[in-house]
Amino acid sequence: MSAYPGTTSDKLELVGNIHADLHSGTYYSPWISMAERERMLVVLDVGDIGQGGTVDLEIQEAQDAAGTGAVAIAGKAIAQLTQAGGDGNDDMCINLGAAELNAAQNFCYVRARLDILVGSANACLLAFADALRYLPPSKALWTEEVD
Repeated sequence: MSAYPGTTSDKLELVGNIHADLHSGTYYSPWISMAERERMLVVLDVGDIGQGGTVDLEIQEAQDAAGTGAVAIAGKAIAQLTQAGGDGNDDMCINLGAAELNAAQNFCYVRARLDILVGSANACLLAFADALRYLPPSKALWTEEVD
């Protein structure tokens, strides 16, 4: 019998994704409320980066789900990946705590911004947050869950 009841997917909710594909341009996860969450983890998996391509990932905060006042959160961005730097086939993650948001300005929503510019890159992004304090985690973004 496990000392930790439930599954990992009962503790971490998939709250946003950008499906694996050959991407070029700017992509966003949905806005995620951190009002009843403590932590978020954004994972980026990058495959091949096209000639001259760059890959940037940052976490932004806003005051509501419409993105009012959206700004990047200082220190919550990866170092730029480049094709010239041989950065393809890398995995990165950004951790965020709810306490790192600008509460004085009523920022409680976050999203990931993925920029793949100049060239293209194969990439996939998954955003996880701890389950809501008083509700079971949503399984809406999972196609299948095996316990």
